[in-house]
Amino acid sequence: MSVCQACQVIGEHPSAREFLAAHGHGRHWSLRVESEEARWRHAEAICEREFKDALMKEYLTLFMDTPESRAFMTPEAKQIHEENLWKARESRMVRGMSHSRVRGLYTDDGTDDSPVTKLLTLRDPVLETSASIRVVEARFVREGRWYLGHPPGTFIFQYHDFRTCTGDGYQTFMGSESVVSELNFTYMGQVPRHPKLHAARVRQMWKFMLTLFISELQLKAGPKHLELYPDLEVILAESQVQSADVFQPVWEHWERRSSEPRMGSMRFPDNTTRTNFSRLPHVQEFAWHMCTLMREHRDSDSDAPNHPIWLLLASSTGLPVERLARLWEGQLQNVAEERLRSGSRESLFIYEVEPGTEDIHQFYQQPPFDDDPINPRMIYTWPVYEDVPIAGYPSPQVESEK
Repeated sequence: MSVCQACQVIGEHPSAREFLAAHGHGRHWSLRVESEEARWRHAEAICEREFKDALMKEYLTLFMDTPESRAFMTPEAKQIHEENLWKARESRMVRGMSHSRVRGLYTDDGTDDSPVTKLLTLRDPVLETSASIRVVEARFVREGRWYLGHPPGTFIFQYHDFRTCTGDGYQTFMGSESVVSELNFTYMGQVPRHPKLHAARVRQMWKFMLTLFISELQLKAGPKHLELYPDLEVILAESQVQSADVFQPVWEHWERRSSEPRMGSMRFPDNTTRTNFSRLPHVQEFAWHMCTLMREHRDSDSDAPNHPIWLLLASSTGLPVERLARLWEGQLQNVAEERLRSGSRESLFIYEVEPGTEDIHQFYQQPPFDDDPINPRMIYTWPVYEDVPIAGYPSPQVESEK
């Protein structure tokens, strides 16, 4: 029988906290929430490398269009090169036209004297505090660029000027037309990120999530976990997770244990386990990314609800994955509302709503915003170039760093 050294050290009846800490899993159960910047740093770096690789592929395709390089091409290679060349020129032409079309359109530079904004005072009559708020005027939203140039991840609020809908009976707050309360603002989410960023963040979180699920199985098995789950020990020993397929054996063990006939607190997972999982910020965030990616592929035959990751999330928490995602959205909203009250302009886009911009995300999905050069779909959508090997010349296929 295999015996875990950590289990020998902590004795026969350790607490859950002692067991997890002894096996190096304590930090995975922390309720601490990382900052937006920390969470997205890795995913943004990966996508930035892919963007630079795409530019290099385009450059090399155009660079190879010379009589000297063509002389070394077979007829088949020339045909492939012509197809690559057409893609590269088309891509450059589209981007060039997009840059020309948006020239002169309004953006919000995020400063305290931005010309597209007006100044309001947000006052809390209970706490007797106030903060200066910059709101983008409605006409600049209509005549501006994609989300007025605010980067993905920026928190968005609608500003409702209630004078526009209450007529002559409108009473100004505290006797001043420029003083408003939180009732004038509605949270609208964030400037959307490209699905590639969500996918990169999900891949980054695979090992963390695997460790959570496996550590819970180990905890319930106690000193026998090495004997019961030797394959899971191998998974934990891997420094990186290369594929979501690795969740399959974890789910099989989880499902097998949960199907065992048990009563009351002996059930798996029990209510305490589900509460602990559902409260974890990483679990909520992971569910949010999964739901975001599933919505992105809603027109395709998505099998996400039957994937072991989805099943593990639902079983471990006792909640629908969509509900977990909404819990994370609530966390994000709390952060956004704190920034609104602070008066800081950092990572905030506040706009004056009017008919047509009630759903700001739907507004920016339509032309002419869909091909704005700062729209992530323009940044991360690139042609696929076929390899044209030519002696003495670099291949246009640049391997992206994983």
